[in-house]
Amino acid sequence: MLQIPFRWLQDLLADLLGPDSDLPDPADIPPLSNEEYRSLWSDVLDGVARGWPQGRIFEKLGIRRYDPWFSSWLQRYGRSLLRRDPGAIDRDIAKQMVRLGEIGCGDLGEISKQIGMRLLELSDRDILLPQPETNLPPTISAEDPADLFNYGAEQYRKGQYDGAVSLWETALERQPNFFDARNGCGVALYYLGRYEAAISHFNRAVEIDPESHFAYFNRGSVYLELQQNEAAIADFSRALEIKPDFALSLNGRGMAYSHAEEYERSREDYDRAIALQPDLKFAYNGRGIVKGKTGEFNAALADFQEALNLDPNYHDAYHNCGNILRELGRYAEAIDRFTQGILIEPNLYVAYYSRGNAHAAAGNNRAAIADYREAIAIQPAYTLAYNGWGLAATQLGHYHEAIAQFDRALEIAPTFWQLWANRGWTIFHASSPTNCEAAIHNWNEGLSKLKPEEPDYYLARGTLQYYKGLAFAKQASGRENNRDYWEKAIGSYQKALDALQDRSNLEEAYLEVMQDLILANHALGNTLNVKNYINIALIILNQFVLNLKNPREKLRLSQKFIGFHYLKIERLAQSSDSKQQMLALQLAEERKNLSIYWQQHQSINNTPIASPNYQQMQQLLNANTGGIYWHISPVAITTFILRDRQPLIILPAEDARLTALQNWLKDGALTNPSRLSANPQTFPATHLQSLQELGEILQVEKILSYFPETVDRLVLIPHQALHLLPLHLLFSTPLNSRDFTITHLPSGKFGLRLKNSLPIPPQTQPHIPLLSIDISANPISSKALEVNAIAQFFQHRTISDTAITKKTILSALESPTNIFHFAGSSYQNSTDPKNSALILGETEELLLEDIFSLEYPSASLVCLSACEIRGLVSQLDANEFVGFAIGFLVKGATYVVHSLWQVSEVSTSLLMIRFYELLKQEIKPAEALKKAQMWLRDLSYEELIKTCDRLLTDLQDAPSGCLGNLKMTRDLARDKAMRQGESYCPYSESYYWGGFVLSGKID
Repeated sequence: MLQIPFRWLQDLLADLLGPDSDLPDPADIPPLSNEEYRSLWSDVLDGVARGWPQGRIFEKLGIRRYDPWFSSWLQRYGRSLLRRDPGAIDRDIAKQMVRLGEIGCGDLGEISKQIGMRLLELSDRDILLPQPETNLPPTISAEDPADLFNYGAEQYRKGQYDGAVSLWETALERQPNFFDARNGCGVALYYLGRYEAAISHFNRAVEIDPESHFAYFNRGSVYLELQQNEAAIADFSRALEIKPDFALSLNGRGMAYSHAEEYERSREDYDRAIALQPDLKFAYNGRGIVKGKTGEFNAALADFQEALNLDPNYHDAYHNCGNILRELGRYAEAIDRFTQGILIEPNLYVAYYSRGNAHAAAGNNRAAIADYREAIAIQPAYTLAYNGWGLAATQLGHYHEAIAQFDRALEIAPTFWQLWANRGWTIFHASSPTNCEAAIHNWNEGLSKLKPEEPDYYLARGTLQYYKGLAFAKQASGRENNRDYWEKAIGSYQKALDALQDRSNLEEAYLEVMQDLILANHALGNTLNVKNYINIALIILNQFVLNLKNPREKLRLSQKFIGFHYLKIERLAQSSDSKQQMLALQLAEERKNLSIYWQQHQSINNTPIASPNYQQMQQLLNANTGGIYWHISPVAITTFILRDRQPLIILPAEDARLTALQNWLKDGALTNPSRLSANPQTFPATHLQSLQELGEILQVEKILSYFPETVDRLVLIPHQALHLLPLHLLFSTPLNSRDFTITHLPSGKFGLRLKNSLPIPPQTQPHIPLLSIDISANPISSKALEVNAIAQFFQHRTISDTAITKKTILSALESPTNIFHFAGSSYQNSTDPKNSALILGETEELLLEDIFSLEYPSASLVCLSACEIRGLVSQLDANEFVGFAIGFLVKGATYVVHSLWQVSEVSTSLLMIRFYELLKQEIKPAEALKKAQMWLRDLSYEELIKTCDRLLTDLQDAPSGCLGNLKMTRDLARDKAMRQGESYCPYSESYYWGGFVLSGKID
């Protein structure tokens, strides 16, 4: 019995020549357009016709001689030539292609030669044996069905499926119950895309032989192609009843379960298939897809790699691996995987499209457009690529180009609603001021094209109405007389909700519209509507998340729609009822702690709910200590003022202050890392003014009016991006007449947990109360001075040089110690906090997620003296910022000191030395940091020289490089003192000392 595997189970055909490992990295050779490759190819063949030698051809080709994109284009071009009528073949061109290969041009020449030889063969065959119109070979005159079947099998193996079907159907006319012919017809028709006819043959095959597992398997594969998952599962299951160890059927059923989103069953089938056939690459690939869908990205990557270990030319695995890496934001790696797949299968237009998406996600829209063009060159009707091109062109501001691509796609698929959706936004932004009216007209036209019988009709209708509402809302923003626009927005949102309501799998889209409907009603002052809509949205959200099976989806949606809870908090906070106000604070605290937990564990399961209320938070305060608790909702900044044994104070929320904060963040004077590390001479003028603006936005003067003069300590509990700002500077001179000692807290819950904590008892580690890490490779650097000077105050262990690895640092952190001092560079990633890192070397980093993996408590005091913010803090993220302070506090630290920007001056080392000197005197960390900062601020050249002399005496045993650095600092101070005066304070500006913050226990 002939068993014919379907295409999704066939080994992939290799290209004419595989990629040469010695070729330059494809990323280094920018691709040309199809027209440019065609022109260059024509010039090369013209040169061959003129008798150019190899050197002249190489000169013409230049870097294109090594261009894999050129080779890919030539393969596609060659295939188009081979599909032409043999009588139309240009034999001269074919001979020139063969000649180019004989001259020798690497892969390009070999591909050219093989295509040319094949063209000549086809031309010769056409001349000698003209092909008849019938699919039956003219020499076949057999009447025996078995002979006809064998002839058909030969046609099938050559890829001539029409001929195979013709022969097998002839055999079936003579012998209707010929199972192999029935089965063969079904497979060939499947390849021809004639699925219903294929199923008809398989139905008959099953009747002929009800115990043929392969007939059920083949029919199930057609149902799988048609996305009729229930029918596919039934057929694969029947095949397994007949042959339980049939791994291919387990693989097929695993795919069907995956399509039906029954991921646990799908995974079970893939596991069984792999157990039965460990070299079944398709099962690893399919299981990787399932793991990716359930958020197990690393496990998915491992499965794709296993598939590639079995078959290094498995382009589907490269493609799927690229999609996972893109999902993880690892765009460079994703692009590399897509490129590998393209080199193996140059006509894989989906891979070009996916690589274009990765380029677009990485912000390289020009490269994205180049890939979308390649996808279209291979598959001219590929509307997704036109859509991608339009989006990328829009990002570049090339609006006319973008609209042209959307229009080309709409000619092919006028009911493709995503095109109408994206085209509308391009039109909206295509002119200044925005062209709202034309965009609305576009979306209305898109609505008129929708067909109710389409499976995504309601999503399409809801989305286009939603976009109309968003456009009206954008028009309303910033206008004085905007009520009409807001009412139009609300009308469109309501129509969107009507389309989406009670529709399966559209809950997320419904909640997105609800969020903006609430904002629009808030803008119009419709408080009753706001209250009702918030309550409805929260009910829907809670039920939606509860019903989800995928833990990753539960987490994603809980984080995405946390704004509904924030809106409820803001509404309660503005109530005149004190109980409602205290409930607002408690809910803000609850959401803050939930957000921290979710990000730490990357899971919503087993989330602790209990959070302190206002009465419990009072334990953090006393007559000298007050608290400020900020909360940011989608509509306002709410400020809770906490005072010892006093009623809770809440400042009235004003929408304008949130808008002002958003604009302030976009300006970037204190949130742009490049500005923060700028020349300190420019710091005072720009940053002091920016801090004053921030103080006005946050109403610092009004906040302080609620605290009596006896209060000299403040607990600051920021929210979202406020964690990344030097808020403490707003409560000290020169911005304020009062100098407070400041402690930051992630939440009230952290403060209460730390309230009774103590440093690790010295008797548990009598020999090493201090662990310091010296990353500096330069012995005369200020960091080397810092590490050696601090070491004089405590028994210590210092890790440096080759011993600094992620493994050694994590191991050291899990050993008992009081203080962990990291003198090397570190950064907090403002856009992806879990990838914040301590830099251990040129290629190794200790990530925040590594710190979360610590099994045992960390040091009591953690100090990162050269930390900075990376990434622009230009917008407010709804979720809490979880950085190093939270990371180390969660893992057992009592205090965390870190800087918000790096200062490449000896001043940081002097500040740190003074800080530890005060700690040695048993001054509490928050006060020690404040005193050290004020000491550095007021340090004159005279005192600086004395400090250097004292340290030179105290550090006599330090490396000579450190002593040399000190002497150089002292000599420079003497020189500048001669010019500026001994009383001049070189580090008076907050640039030098204002970047340091302390989070943790309130002393």
